[in-house]
Amino acid sequence: MFGVMTGAGGIAATLFFWRSALSSGQYSRVAAALLPAVSILGLGLALLPLELEEPPTWPNVADDQGFPRLPLAWQYVILAAVLAGLANWYAIALSV
Repeated sequence: MFGVMTGAGGIAATLFFWRSALSSGQYSRVAAALLPAVSILGLGLALLPLELEEPPTWPNVADDQGFPRLPLAWQYVILAAVLAGLANWYAIALSV
């Protein structure tokens, strides 16, 4: 449920942001990049379960936490979110 609400909120905020940017001619670079990314991540939360397994605890082995530890589907979701944010930023910079 959280993913659906986050995705819908991100989409609504992105649409509102575009409308206000086109009418006023000003925009926030941070919002231009983050709002679409939040939308994609929210939809990813709604569609894909995020269950991380515990890493083995061997002595003298560094923890492999972070991006490589995520499932492959989530790595693609994060990549899509980053690309959507950058593409939105570029598109709004060209149109304002």
